[in-house]
Amino acid sequence: MIAMFGDEEETREKIDPWGSRAITDYSHIYTDFSISTITPEAKAFFADKTFLFERDIIIGERNLGEIVDLIRKKDDFAIVSGFATSGDLHYGHKAVIDVYKFFRQYTKRGYFAICDLDAYVSRPDAKIPSLAASQEYAVRDVADVLALGVSERDIVVQSGRDAGYYDFAFQVSKKLTLNTMKATLGHTDLGKFSAAYLQIADILYPQVENGGMPTLVPAGIDQEPLLRLTRDVARKFKSTYDLTVPSSVYIAHLPSLQDFTDKMSKSKENSALMLTSSEQEMEKVVSNAITGGRETTEEQRKFGGNPQKCSIYDMYKFNHPDSAFVKGVCDRCVSGQLLCGEDKKVLKEFLRQDLKEHAKGRDEFLERARKIVIKK
Repeated sequence: MIAMFGDEEETREKIDPWGSRAITDYSHIYTDFSISTITPEAKAFFADKTFLFERDIIIGERNLGEIVDLIRKKDDFAIVSGFATSGDLHYGHKAVIDVYKFFRQYTKRGYFAICDLDAYVSRPDAKIPSLAASQEYAVRDVADVLALGVSERDIVVQSGRDAGYYDFAFQVSKKLTLNTMKATLGHTDLGKFSAAYLQIADILYPQVENGGMPTLVPAGIDQEPLLRLTRDVARKFKSTYDLTVPSSVYIAHLPSLQDFTDKMSKSKENSALMLTSSEQEMEKVVSNAITGGRETTEEQRKFGGNPQKCSIYDMYKFNHPDSAFVKGVCDRCVSGQLLCGEDKKVLKEFLRQDLKEHAKGRDEFLERARKIVIKK
């Protein structure tokens, strides 16, 4: 089972916003955290607009119905997402950007947080020794985000925000007790406490600036502890700032290509497909990726493979624009018509073109990204 920190049952899989473990069993999330599955009505509403729901990339929600109603009425809401700049981005990060971009088209207010302060205070010195190091990652990450189609006007860099933001982050810290932080996050790491205050401010500050408004937060399921704190703080500031409790959609993990129980990580060999990967690096990772194939070609043809335990299929599911193609890969794998070697060859060609186009865009945005992050 899955638990937040502080529960007595030690065997339960824990959700950790800073951890390296991927969620392997989503079945208990909905009851343990009161997260709703995507309703048939919501899936039907979005069916002809995106593959994010039908492919189970968006796997859960909290109060999404309110956002759907606003989209139908063409009323405004804020959308807030982002990530800490603790390294180069990989395809798991891209999933968050894809969800953000999809919902962003329905509103005038978008905020994509580049969390360089968060990365600096919450990571060990061996990884992020200075704010300058975090900002160098931020420059590269912003270039990636821009190349993936997020508008420059949406990007907010933590270290460059106005004084009101920092004032609000300090106010957030006063609304959360030590016991609450320990029970929710499972530790007393003051750097991570500070990062939590900043992330809560990232989500709620647009309402402080513009008045209470519906807000949607796309996030990985591992961010639920921080979203729980955010909802708690929003309620406590109701009378002060007239804040509304944010809605959220939860994004499935794109796991390591070497171990389904791990998240993608550049520090683990052949684990991650980075958006900065060279063609040679990509080919090595894909060649060594785990699949749902059988021990032998004969068994594969006779019994078929298991695409639900295949990192190659996951890459198609999260990234390929053609749903008919993705379904075809699944069907051919299950029937035994598709062998793993051929599957990897096709994925390499798809990624070769994808990474080539992305690298061109990233290079074009690097200079602009530096000016966005380091305002000198």
